[in-house]
Amino acid sequence: MHLVALDRREPEPILFTCDAASRRRRVSAPQFSNDGKWYWNGQQWVRAISPDGRYQWTGTAWTPVKKMLFGDHANQSIACAVIGLFCGFMFLFGLYAGFRAYSELPWKRTEAIVGIVLNAVGCVLLAFLLIARAAGLGP
Repeated sequence: MHLVALDRREPEPILFTCDAASRRRRVSAPQFSNDGKWYWNGQQWVRAISPDGRYQWTGTAWTPVKKMLFGDHANQSIACAVIGLFCGFMFLFGLYAGFRAYSELPWKRTEAIVGIVLNAVGCVLLAFLLIARAAGLGP
C-alpha cells in the first residue's frame, strides 16, 4: 500500500510505503511535456491546464494562468531583453519576469534562464553606461 503525502517542510512529495522496514523515499517532481500542457504522474499523462484554461498545474499546486503581452513570464522575460535595447529600464522587468517564470513554470525553465541571463547582461550594460555618463566619459 502506498500513500502520497505533502510535507510542507519538504520541497517534494513523500511516498510512504507500508513494508516491514516502513521506509520512506522521495518521489520525483512531475515531468512536463515540452508544451507544458501535460505532466506525467508516474502512471499516465495528465492535463496540466484546467478544462477552462484558467489554471495550470505547477507540479505542486494549481495556479491561475497569467497572460501577459508576450505570452507567459518566460516569453515576457526574453521580449524585455530585446525591448531593453531601446528602453534600458525594461531589463529590470525582464529579470523579474524571468525569476517568476523559473519558479512558476517548471517546463519553461530553459527559456526563463535565457531571459534572466540576457536581462542581467542588459542591466550590467545599462549600469556601465549610466556610470560612464555620470563620470563624463560618454556623449
